[in-house]
Amino acid sequence: MMYNFCVLIIDDEIPILKMLRQRLERLGMTVDIVSNGKQAVRILNENYYDLILLDMKMPEIDGGQILDYIKFQKKFEVPVVGMSGTPWLLKNSGFDAVLPKPFSMEKLKEMIQKLCYE
Repeated sequence: MMYNFCVLIIDDEIPILKMLRQRLERLGMTVDIVSNGKQAVRILNENYYDLILLDMKMPEIDGGQILDYIKFQKKFEVPVVGMSGTPWLLKNSGFDAVLPKPFSMEKLKEMIQKLCYE
């Protein structure tokens, strides 16, 4: 299945950013990547996204603070998926969905289908 929308991936692990961008672009998505919270806030103010994938543990501005910015300060109407090696800590956190790290591309595609197409 080919997807035609814009995704922002926020993660401080560069290899994860590059791998996810490559795989999602193969599915037809336009993908922006940023490696820290400051870059995320800047790019969120400059662009519109259909989906945001957000790592929780990052230096300076963590995923929870970025989620707060997206959902409560800016009131962006966009699904935000939390990515974490400790997914149980994200329960009732305000994310639209949670992906436990590591995750398969099949699991990510299922989540995209559910959040963006159902």
